[in-house]
Amino acid sequence: MLGKACNSELVSDKLTSSCDQLSAQANESGNLDNVVSRIAPDESLIQRRLMSENTRNKTSRLYQGLASLRTSSGPASVSFNNQVLTSGGGAGDGFSSPWTLLTSVQSEHFERNETSKEAGYESSNLGALVGLGYRINNDLNLGIALDWSSYEVDFASKGGNLDSDITSLTGFLSYYKGQFSVNVQAGYTSGDTQAKRVFEFPTRSVAASDYGSNQWNVSTQLDWAWHPGAWGVSPFLRVDYLNTEIDAFVETGDSIWNSSTDKQTHKLLNSSLGLDTTYTITKSWGVIIPGVKLSAINQSNLSNDPVNFQLVDASSLGNFQLRADSADSMFYEWTLGTAIVLPNGVSTFVSARSVTGLSESSARQITAGINWEF
Repeated sequence: MLGKACNSELVSDKLTSSCDQLSAQANESGNLDNVVSRIAPDESLIQRRLMSENTRNKTSRLYQGLASLRTSSGPASVSFNNQVLTSGGGAGDGFSSPWTLLTSVQSEHFERNETSKEAGYESSNLGALVGLGYRINNDLNLGIALDWSSYEVDFASKGGNLDSDITSLTGFLSYYKGQFSVNVQAGYTSGDTQAKRVFEFPTRSVAASDYGSNQWNVSTQLDWAWHPGAWGVSPFLRVDYLNTEIDAFVETGDSIWNSSTDKQTHKLLNSSLGLDTTYTITKSWGVIIPGVKLSAINQSNLSNDPVNFQLVDASSLGNFQLRADSADSMFYEWTLGTAIVLPNGVSTFVSARSVTGLSESSARQITAGINWEF
């Protein structure tokens, strides 16, 4: 890339004047890749990761809330992770309303190391979900949920930052038959991103961008619930399909490295196999249900084409390409949580999640929510 740009007569004077400095840096470090990696807009790949992570987390939070819609025969009952709590004499007593309000908030911290293909970064996220469920009968529930998340991302080596607001609208359906349950979610996600890349050579400069993104996603989860006494054991299988598009954009600012990046398309399939274990503790004022969940997750890229980009001041040179890292073949989620079921159709939960086994990445998340039958 560097040689192609510097040895051409079709580039701007500003870019030509910087070639000698870049070549000197490459000779001094002995590694041309280190210099080129500071020019290529690989930060543009971060948004597709944010969209994928956001959807996977949103889907998990909604499945967690959907468990409260499960009913037994007769008046409405409350459950957590498929541990059904019968009504009468305490928590949930006397409620037969078909409506349930689902709410949750979350905070997440994510870190990714720099690789030969992608920039490293740290991100923090705050989000909120509001949903409304309707019980058609004792076996079938459906509803809709709105999720909003705000991400703040700092690039490694003080290379800039990115802010992204992501909004999702998701429809859901849950069907129960004995110990088995089938849950389906289908949603549309929209993102709005502002990013700045900071360069320190040949002088300090900034390249700014503003672009949108969208995604269609579908998820299904199969559960089997077993309740030996106060214990609840629920193995589950989950599959998520994500189709993400990142809009094309052109960077602006005083940097000679401003780039024009083409539209990105990314299709991803996540497959999860896990075990959810809970224990029910009955109190005079309600029910406490601590639980532990383990998920083994496989990611498969169904479409991971290179991303084309051009240098704005050297567009006549044609396209360069960015190639993303391959998907993680296997990683694990550990979730420790507690639900509390109170009288008058109210239940609440809090959970902490950690992700291990990700290549070059780590993630931690805290989620809390309140569900209310009304």
